[in-house]
Amino acid sequence: MNTDGEITYLNMKEDNHFEWTTNKYIGQLSAKESFPNSEGIQYHDGKLSFMSKRTRKLITLDLDDYTYTEEVVGKKFYGQGYFSRAWGQPDQNLIGPTRKVHYFTEDGALQNGIYAI
Repeated sequence: MNTDGEITYLNMKEDNHFEWTTNKYIGQLSAKESFPNSEGIQYHDGKLSFMSKRTRKLITLDLDDYTYTEEVVGKKFYGQGYFSRAWGQPDQNLIGPTRKVHYFTEDGALQNGIYAI
């Protein structure tokens, strides 16, 4: 990530690493393939998290070591509920005030929900 005013784009690599590139085409291709329809950006303790609505994933970038993790939301939730009913998609996410709980909202379903992990 460049801080001197130059525009850079996120490029996800296959080995769970990422880079910042000045090549807009590479950034657009990476977004289309790896994190389409993204929103809900949160930053905490050197990590940047956001949701990909289309792939139903929470993506977390570790800004210190340039690695990332992907988690399919809903598959590992404790209790009940997941984003697979009637067009439901993950929407926004929020790290709670204690920094121990990660909240998600749902969009596009007949009965939208709020989830926490």
